[in-house]
Amino acid sequence: MVALIINIYNASGVYSKISDSLLIDTSFIADSQKIAIDSTQTDSTDNAVLDAPIDYQAKDSILYSLDNKHIYLYGEAKIKYGKMDLTAEYIEINMDDETIYAKGLPDSSGQLKNKPVFVEGSDTYNAEEMKYNFKTKKGIIKNVMTNQQNGYLHAETTKRQANTEIHLAKGKYTTCNAPHPHFYIALTEAKAIPNDKIVSGPAYLVIEDVPIYFPLLPFGFFPNRKGHTSGLIMPNYGEEERRGFYLQNFGYYFAFNDYIDYKITGDFFTKGTWGTHHEINYRKRYRFNGGFSFSLYSNAQGDIDLPQNYYHQNDFSLQWRHSQDAKANPYRTFSSNVNISTSSYSKMNIKTPSAHLNNIQSSNIAFSKRWPNKQYNFSANISHSQNILTKDINFTAPSLSFNSGRYYPFQKKFRTGKMKWYEKIELSYSALLENKLKSKDTLLFRKFQFTENQFGFKHDIPVRVNFKALKFFNIAPQISYSGRIYTEKTVKHWVNVYDENGNYLRKEYKDSKVKGLYYAHSFAPSVSLSANPTLYGMYQFKKGMKIQAIRHVIDPSISFSYVPDLSKIPFYPNYYVQQTDSLLNPIDKYYSQFETGIYGTPTTRKQSGILNFSLRNNVEMKYLVSNDTSVQTKKIKIIDNLNMGISYNPFAEGENTPKWSDINISTSNRLFKDKIDIRFTSTASIYSLDSTGKRIDYNHFVWQTSDKIVRFTRASISVSTSFSSKQAEAKKEENERIAYDIFGERYSNYVDFSVPWQISFDYNLIYSKMLLEPVITQTFSFNGNINLTPKWKITMRSGYDFDKKQLTYTEVSIFRDLHCWHASFSWVPFGYMKSYTFTIQANESMLQDLKWIKRDSWFDNR
Repeated sequence: MVALIINIYNASGVYSKISDSLLIDTSFIADSQKIAIDSTQTDSTDNAVLDAPIDYQAKDSILYSLDNKHIYLYGEAKIKYGKMDLTAEYIEINMDDETIYAKGLPDSSGQLKNKPVFVEGSDTYNAEEMKYNFKTKKGIIKNVMTNQQNGYLHAETTKRQANTEIHLAKGKYTTCNAPHPHFYIALTEAKAIPNDKIVSGPAYLVIEDVPIYFPLLPFGFFPNRKGHTSGLIMPNYGEEERRGFYLQNFGYYFAFNDYIDYKITGDFFTKGTWGTHHEINYRKRYRFNGGFSFSLYSNAQGDIDLPQNYYHQNDFSLQWRHSQDAKANPYRTFSSNVNISTSSYSKMNIKTPSAHLNNIQSSNIAFSKRWPNKQYNFSANISHSQNILTKDINFTAPSLSFNSGRYYPFQKKFRTGKMKWYEKIELSYSALLENKLKSKDTLLFRKFQFTENQFGFKHDIPVRVNFKALKFFNIAPQISYSGRIYTEKTVKHWVNVYDENGNYLRKEYKDSKVKGLYYAHSFAPSVSLSANPTLYGMYQFKKGMKIQAIRHVIDPSISFSYVPDLSKIPFYPNYYVQQTDSLLNPIDKYYSQFETGIYGTPTTRKQSGILNFSLRNNVEMKYLVSNDTSVQTKKIKIIDNLNMGISYNPFAEGENTPKWSDINISTSNRLFKDKIDIRFTSTASIYSLDSTGKRIDYNHFVWQTSDKIVRFTRASISVSTSFSSKQAEAKKEENERIAYDIFGERYSNYVDFSVPWQISFDYNLIYSKMLLEPVITQTFSFNGNINLTPKWKITMRSGYDFDKKQLTYTEVSIFRDLHCWHASFSWVPFGYMKSYTFTIQANESMLQDLKWIKRDSWFDNR
């Protein structure tokens, strides 16, 4: 028991009165004693200093000294005052000068435990000891570590000002979260302005306690703002054999607001090459987001004084991505994914091996609209595809389509009784307008030169009805109206050919394009007949056997479609013109005036039809699985979708037009709990080869010339499998998100050491024998990674080409986790991209330029 005389003071610390003597048992102040000092209630004549109650508690004990107005808290002490929280092993409150003092206390081993942690708003300070004044809101902190956005500030002595600025001496700035950081930038003196910047005097780099005084920075400046911040972008430097020494990505970043930013950078080479890059990103929450980038390069190689050795080329790259939020509009969407560049730009400026292995670029800009409560849909597209190797570029600009749903014009709105046959008549409408352009990327912006241009419009109105007959058969007669609009037609005519001396040689047929606006249309009646029954077969085993039953499901399908001869209709032959011989006499050959049109001719001169046969098979097995407590029944697929198909054209004419198509066989299956994926396809012909074996003889079947039934022309089998530890699947999505947050587009730099191993294999075998000589192609590829230790990981990708008897593209990478750093070594041991790269780099994106790279690059040495 302790006898205390409690003096009552007002909020200003002025003596008010003496209360009665109290006996307080301090032994009960234990696990969670909490007391509040309310200093906001004052006399009307007094001025309040503290603007909120002070809540404090301690796990061990609380001692009061009313003479000098001190409170002592021992054991996991905690204080809460307004937005301020303080925890420490020992805290002393001085109510006379409105200060608190906190520190850690040594444990039985002499180590300080529960060092002070001071939290105010979003700021956190970890220290050995500290003193804070409630009135001035200033503090002195010893050996502090505080988090400043993506970095940490350490200092021997730190003074916290009332405006939350931090003045420190003998400081350290680092992105390493260890109490004793592995690296830091030593700051002789510095000032940190929260949510703004950190400014220091002379600074130098320290790695593993080894100071690196060169280069000595006369001052330091570290952005410390939340969100986007405008500022300089420091360049990369290096050397290329073709273009010389360079400075790349030097520029400025403009953070206009939360919705849009802009980055401009430039590249400069000593041999005359220069380039500029512009990038804009934009976002509006719940509406859309996207980005636009444009690069322009003036590539120069060699010596300008040696024309035979000098090369100059202007290149560009254009990218645009835009996506609409699903909540923005349920009936209207707009998106874009544009990626277009000159082929030489890709060769000169894309350095990653994976990008060079991709020779196809494509783009698409799409708009779509549908009408609520109506069956109308409209879409507009602009698309492009480009082959980097051939420099061919294809545009479809624009492609406009309109479609309506199915309508039943004779169906009653309030029908009673059984549906009549005519109520099943349905019609729909579709329209499409396209403009297709072809060019070389070198001609793209030279007076809009295109090597080929096709424009056309078509619309179709099919009217059909469907009947069911004999349970399995579907009969669907149809009549369709089709129309085409073209801006040119083809005219064939004979021309005289002369030699260089003007002597007549011969006559030749020549195609001429006649410009104009032409509309061609037709009514095309047709009928189709189909049957799709399902057959089941089951074999059940004797009781007591582990295998209970095997079920075979067969889905045969047969269909026939027919279009009659329309040549006797007077109007349609106008589309087809009879050809003449060299004497201009008509012969029994016709050509279509619209055969080169984008949609062809809307009608044909002859009857046509096709008969299709297909067969799908599935085989399943049911078996018993027993354990200690029960017996369960499970199913396994033995054959999954074994498909076979062939078609017959009874109206095919000519020795080079077969009546029977090839037989196509395909199947796929997944084994061992879907771990192994097997796919098989094959093609077989029922026609034999001629006596020389150089062409297919469509007049003779295989069984007429040999003891075989069919002649296999192509077969392929692919087997793929992947295995991984349980941690790999559980952390797949998380790893992708973390990697993007840390490294942005540099995803390949992120390695998750918590996943022990992953590996996948792919094997492909292709057998082709169109004529006599077979061609066999086999490839095998694999990639995987494994943790050698918790801090070491190795990854590898490679393969083998059995035809060329050599390894395919191979890359081996080794990664080492250095806590706040990482080291990597990537090696391509052979081939066109033979190279190596060794990198040591800080993990945090804020210090991504703090790195050392040693490499022998295939790109730089070309």
